Amino acid sequence: MSIVLSPRPAALVLAAAFAAIPVSVRAQEAGEASGTGPGPQEPVVVEAAAPKAPEAYGRVERADTELRCFPTSYSPTYDEKLGEGDVVVPTGEERNGYRAVRLPLGVRGFVHGRFAKLGEDGMVRTEGARVAFRYRPTSAEAPVRLVDEGTAFVLVGIEGDWFEVRFPEQHAWVASDAVVVFPAAEAVPTLIAAWDGAVSRQKSEAEAALAARQAEQAEAARLEALDAEVRALSARFRSEYAKPEADQDVAPVRDACVALIGQAPEGSKVRTDAERLLAEVERQAQAIAMLQIVEAEPPKPEADPLPPRVEVDPLGEFVTGWVRVRGGVFTPRVAQLEKGGQVLLEIECTTGRYDLSLFDGMEVGVRGPANRPASDSLRRLDVQRLEVLSLPRR
Repeated sequence: MSIVLSPRPAALVLAAAFAAIPVSVRAQEAGEASGTGPGPQEPVVVEAAAPKAPEAYGRVERADTELRCFPTSYSPTYDEKLGEGDVVVPTGEERNGYRAVRLPLGVRGFVHGRFAKLGEDGMVRTEGARVAFRYRPTSAEAPVRLVDEGTAFVLVGIEGDWFEVRFPEQHAWVASDAVVVFPAAEAVPTLIAAWDGAVSRQKSEAEAALAARQAEQAEAARLEALDAEVRALSARFRSEYAKPEADQDVAPVRDACVALIGQAPEGSKVRTDAERLLAEVERQAQAIAMLQIVEAEPPKPEADPLPPRVEVDPLGEFVTGWVRVRGGVFTPRVAQLEKGGQVLLEIECTTGRYDLSLFDGMEVGVRGPANRPASDSLRRLDVQRLEVLSLPRR
């Protein structure tokens, strides 16, 4: 149900409409005289008569007085009751112990939104012939009346697909003993003032309902405009995304998304869509920033050539060679260190730490002080440390 309202204030819109509301009717319910009740009755079409001033006033003398749709004890009732001291206008009709009365703007009921439209003047008008006016929002029960096309109602609220309205042309039935009738000429000022107060309250109720509907329509239009902005921003972002990354500029789209989110209500679809778009834009902005960092990074200097590898003797100050033990039974045994077929030096171990004869034929590294005795042609090394490099050759 789509309803477009005038942006004018509700009080101004309704002021002219109230002046044109008919206040009496000529139609009567079929079957009321027989007292058959609402079930078998055939609803009749309302024909509006010219408005006229009240000829009498009725003061309600009983609290919680029910407003009935028809003058029977088992008639359905409207969802509204009168209190003690309330004022109504009797139509002059009485049946089965019930009196027909009129409220300032009529009884409250319902018209389906498929068969009525809320106009720019704040009035709900029927579209189509024989539209049902019902006492509650359901099509499963007989209506109170059927009305002609263009029949005017005063908006009270909206319940689902139904307009809740007051029907100025529809009277209600109350127990006759619940109302005391005063001719207009005999009505005291307090009675008239009470009636005028009821008129004012019901007008205020209608104005508030129309203002609320106008505000709802305005908010819906605002959200629709924001939704259009989100779609435009999305298209703008897609256009930027299609460019090479170096040429993309998504910052304006990001700023617009942030501003739009601040205008959208929490939890609304528009805000959710804008937040989703903002997240996508920010991811792309981060990708662009990373690309700029990579492109702006200075080239790394070429590494200096590695210095030539220096072979380091793991034995350091050790002298390496093959141990050869010479001598026999009649000559002293002498240990020598050979390398490449040449004798490098004689070796001994004055500390007794190593038995050099055990290393005969092995490649070793030795370290220790060396000297050259005057009587000898070879240097002599006193072994303080010995490392075996390889086993004897076979």
